[in-house]
Amino acid sequence: MRAFLLLSVFLVLQGSSDPAIAVVKPNSFRASWIRDGNHAAFSAESTPVQLTIEQLVSDWYQREFGVSIPRPAIFNDERAVDCRGDGHLTSTAYLRTSATAADLFVLYLTRDGLNLIKKQRLSVVAPAGRFKVLSVVVRHEETSGPEPLAMWQAAEDAVNVQHAQFARVHGYGGPLVTFLNTNALLDSTEIRAPERPDAVVAAVQAHSKTASDYDIVIVINIDPLRSEGGRTSFGNQRFVYVGNYANWKTELDAGAWAKIARTAYQQLTAYFWGWQPDWTPTCGGTRLGFEPFITAPRLLGWEDVDGDGVPEILDENPYGRSR
Repeated sequence: MRAFLLLSVFLVLQGSSDPAIAVVKPNSFRASWIRDGNHAAFSAESTPVQLTIEQLVSDWYQREFGVSIPRPAIFNDERAVDCRGDGHLTSTAYLRTSATAADLFVLYLTRDGLNLIKKQRLSVVAPAGRFKVLSVVVRHEETSGPEPLAMWQAAEDAVNVQHAQFARVHGYGGPLVTFLNTNALLDSTEIRAPERPDAVVAAVQAHSKTASDYDIVIVINIDPLRSEGGRTSFGNQRFVYVGNYANWKTELDAGAWAKIARTAYQQLTAYFWGWQPDWTPTCGGTRLGFEPFITAPRLLGWEDVDGDGVPEILDENPYGRSR
């Protein structure tokens, strides 16, 4: 008696940007015996099972981190490339470790999902909740204008409105992120090194404010004599510093204050949540459709990717995980 088994594995190349891999699973065979006199043969016909990008990414989470992420958050826009023309698929998963913290898992894969480029696991601040912010505006006569705190508060309020609008569009009961802002105005003569967290802590103490009472301290220092960018400092006190990155020389208008607020709240604050610029790389100001946010909201857990009606960052069983 002769028996033979036919197995096949197929690579399916599709014209779309979402290729799939077809593999044969053991339970996908159809078997039959063929008899002819004294001879018998066993034949098995395989039924290819296509693995989607989602399934491939899910397998990478299990393989690289040992965690189950059945419905991963994926960003795979071919327009997202750096100035060298390089791009990749990005996937992130936030798994809560407390009410305010999470383990963040990050995967960079080739766009077809077949090859790992980079992986990362971080302990981060969960990108959800109400954040108490002490915002310090350093007054400079040339740039601050006569009412800097009023202008700054309007720009801060606009950031909260953006989060509220996002929640409303997605049908959530309220904003996922809210900044509870307390503002202070310090003359440039009161704080000689506003880029230093310890100097800021001492300066606000003189104004009866304690930095440790706040989740984040933000310093806005638009010094017309000093062109510089911004930075985020980690430690016991989370600290954001925004310098005169646009080299402003004259009084800031509402548009300028809005840009500064986006830099402070949407960009530099996002580093506390684990964000990195190459999650969604761009070059030359390419807009990818998730503005005013600094990255795709789904990568911050702000979208419902597993279809249960709850954004992943609030979901008790995020990304389709079982209890």
